[in-house]
Amino acid sequence: MVTGVVRLLCITALPITPVLAFVKRWLFGSLLCKLVPLCQGISVLISSYCLCFIAVDRYRSIVMPTREPWTTYHAYSLMAISWLTSATVSSPLFVTQRLQPLALENTTLCGYFCGEYNWPADNRVKLFYGSMLLVCQYLIPVTIMTFCYWKILQKVRADWIVAQHSMLTAAQQAQTAVRKRRVMYVLILMVVVFMASWLPLTIVNIFRDFGIEAFLDIQMYFKLLNVHAIAMTSIVWNPLLYFWMSKRHRKAFKEDMIGTGNNYRRNNELRLTKRFFVPRTTQPGNLLYNENNNHY
Repeated sequence: MVTGVVRLLCITALPITPVLAFVKRWLFGSLLCKLVPLCQGISVLISSYCLCFIAVDRYRSIVMPTREPWTTYHAYSLMAISWLTSATVSSPLFVTQRLQPLALENTTLCGYFCGEYNWPADNRVKLFYGSMLLVCQYLIPVTIMTFCYWKILQKVRADWIVAQHSMLTAAQQAQTAVRKRRVMYVLILMVVVFMASWLPLTIVNIFRDFGIEAFLDIQMYFKLLNVHAIAMTSIVWNPLLYFWMSKRHRKAFKEDMIGTGNNYRRNNELRLTKRFFVPRTTQPGNLLYNENNNHY
């Protein structure tokens, strides 16, 4: 699912958005004027839902380890629901987008522009859709991820307290404390970076829906390109955070760099066929170690 999102973004967002920002008019015809915003909307929603599913799977694996892990059937079902929901929520963009010639006085802009010009005259319809998009793409994912990672943090604290009163040596307890802090930092950062990366574009979209666009009068395309680029970084931060948190991932990266990572990749692919998203811990109370006795 993540690969599909990345490909969809690469096809629709990366080539067209910079061209539009610099040329300042639409050059790709009326069909792409409808398809590109639709594909971009779908990819944005799916990326948010994918992060939610990862958070929920981690929550199930760590907080409720006695439950059965998600199967391949569950994975495909979640993928289908994600694509169907994203396509449904984004479908109004296909209807409202159209090309329109624009030639304004006191400006150098002219030519055809692609925008949401097909909304009804009653602005309440557009405001309702903008509010629904805000809830589906931003508020719901933030709420789900915050809940899941907060519960995981509570579980980490509880397991750490148990470890302090166990038969571990002082050195082992210190090592456990370091791992606990790393897990806490990463879980908090996962929510923070998602909120921070999408917040600028979300605010701009809200202002534009309510007709508050004075701040875009100067360098409009440059500002929109900036907030769009910041939002697209949301798909970059999670892999970096996982890499920082997991010694196993860092080891695999080093092996790949020196050309000795083939055995690891084969073993990892075999393991992933039995797991979905996250390896399940071998013991219900053991949060910091996975099946290979490597903390994650």
